[in-house]
Amino acid sequence: VFILPGSPLCRADLKAASIGSCDMTVVISSNRTNFPEKSLQDKECILATLNLKAMLFEENGNANELSARTKDDTASVMKHDKQYYRVPIITALVHQSNVYFLDQEDRDDPDTDLYLTQPYASGSVFAFSILNALMCTTYFNDNILMLIRTLVTGGATPGLDEQLA
Repeated sequence: VFILPGSPLCRADLKAASIGSCDMTVVISSNRTNFPEKSLQDKECILATLNLKAMLFEENGNANELSARTKDDTASVMKHDKQYYRVPIITALVHQSNVYFLDQEDRDDPDTDLYLTQPYASGSVFAFSILNALMCTTYFNDNILMLIRTLVTGGATPGLDEQLA
């Protein structure tokens, strides 16, 4: 885990942090509570996620030579037969109703529960209430972590992963 100075809304800061070489990006909203509307608490988190989703990274032989592109450059992506990828992102939301802003291509009703949306089902969004419940449960019962891991991975272990690879 690395915490770096800068703004996730500035692509230059993201490139300087080598965001294209990370395995997973976790976007967590700030803990400030002085917003006029409580639903605005996820504003920066949503904007940072949309900014990261709009970036494409060119895959070169050398991992240090990553160049960022935007969605507007996707036409040139198809012409050159180069490999591009997006950084995997997990976004934590304080207010579940804000999931609507993360996947605007999905035509769900804005009042749809978080658990019925595509971003939640794909694992790219979770709510702080879920994280709090898991942390509290794990704190009081050490074995629950193994149960959750078994439910999520289907019982796969690192040893089994190595054998299957």
